[in-house]
Amino acid sequence: IISAQRNTKRRIQALSAQFEFGYKNMAFVTLRGRNDWSSTLPKQNNRYFYPAMELSFVPTDLAFLKENNYLTYLKLRGSIAQVGKDAGPLEIDPELIATELTGGGYKYGFTGPNRNLRPEMTTSKEIGFDTRLFNDRVNADFTYFATHCADQIVKGFRLSYATGFVLNNMNVGTFDTWGWEAHIDGDIIRAQNGLIWNVGLNLSHVQSEIVSLPENVTEYYNPYTWNSGNIRNGIMVGHPITTLTGRAYERNDAGEVLIAPTTGLPVVSPQWSVIGDREPKYRFGITTSLSYKEFYLSAMFSGRYKATVVNGTKRSMMTSGTSWESVDLRESMPVVFNGVLKDGNENT
Repeated sequence: IISAQRNTKRRIQALSAQFEFGYKNMAFVTLRGRNDWSSTLPKQNNRYFYPAMELSFVPTDLAFLKENNYLTYLKLRGSIAQVGKDAGPLEIDPELIATELTGGGYKYGFTGPNRNLRPEMTTSKEIGFDTRLFNDRVNADFTYFATHCADQIVKGFRLSYATGFVLNNMNVGTFDTWGWEAHIDGDIIRAQNGLIWNVGLNLSHVQSEIVSLPENVTEYYNPYTWNSGNIRNGIMVGHPITTLTGRAYERNDAGEVLIAPTTGLPVVSPQWSVIGDREPKYRFGITTSLSYKEFYLSAMFSGRYKATVVNGTKRSMMTSGTSWESVDLRESMPVVFNGVLKDGNENT
């Protein structure tokens, strides 16, 4: 049994300020700013500043809306903010680790140096509203958001073995995300004896796009997700950050699958490309609750709509012939794939 302990030290010094302004308890402005100095970044890049501003306005506090019998409460809100992030300890220079040789000693680890590492900076924008209707019988809120992440720090980025190291910590890329979230719930039953039945709905939609990757990097992928054939979690410029990459079938200009004339099987491309997106088009949830005096009962149903899912178990069973579906296919007639022959005339 070998016991090892690893201690690291990280220092951040910061200056921050916050100013809040209000008008008649219905309009508010908050300004914030912070500047950090981090010991885990190179000296020329160890200082970063990130500001923020939040605005909110409550129209229902205006005199002509206070007596409104329908719109109980309405709050309009918006914000823009930046958040800076430094690296972890010992990520800009190679770390010395103890060897297992007789007599002890130290050696470099697998992670190489990066004296040009920059802080990661995320800029987020948000706008939305919160409202209550019909004497608080109906509640709703909506938020639209957009974020821009620049110089994202990725740990364990693969290097060429010719560098003398295996991994590196790098500012790998820049990406954008945007989308919206909505919620509404209402009391279907609100009796005078205290019985309340509430039903609610949550719905959200998120999109993203890779803006840039390091020079000469056409794809960044997570090697630990390369578990089922030539499919892995990978990203490419111009596509979402949640894509699946793989070696897809070759197609002609009309999008038809190309078939090898000698085997009758689809032609697999030698190039890696985006073949799916793990992010669903919508995420949704339905909630319901029933309360009466001291009794409370609730339930929730959540789901995702239209996302790419890889069934690695089924692929393994089909390959080894251990699924009933593979038995049926083995005993059926030969399969003719829908496509065109790759014989030089596939685009005519």
